[in-house]
Amino acid sequence: GQLKRAERYRKGVLNGEVFEYDSTGIEILKATYSRGRKEGDWYYAYGDHIEKGFYTMDERDGKWEEFYTSGKKRYTGTFKDGEPQKIHKLYHDNGQLFKRMKFRSGRKHGKWYFYNKKGVVIETQTYKYDKLIVVNGEAVKEKK
Repeated sequence: GQLKRAERYRKGVLNGEVFEYDSTGIEILKATYSRGRKEGDWYYAYGDHIEKGFYTMDERDGKWEEFYTSGKKRYTGTFKDGEPQKIHKLYHDNGQLFKRMKFRSGRKHGKWYFYNKKGVVIETQTYKYDKLIVVNGEAVKEKK
């Protein structure tokens, strides 16, 4: 008899706040729809992490963050019209940086860094508009 999900509809499509709860009553989704499209602040809790961000017209927009259930940061990044922009970062569960990624116009562009759990760079990759061109300082040869 416990509430699992609450939704609002208008003319047959989701419109308004949506809430979802796990079997213990803890909120795992808080979202907003406008005329069937994701809109506004969103909060998701998925197994091992929590996501927070904003949607505009069904697309991720602005800053997005993820956290491990321990509360430590898992991911940060910015989106525009659903496409990743600028610097995105992933973190190990111990809080150390795992991956630093760079995007331009939604595409991989620039130098990416990969770190071990101690925070030491273990690999670098350079992209030019989604094309991998350099790994650890060595040019990538094209396959023919």
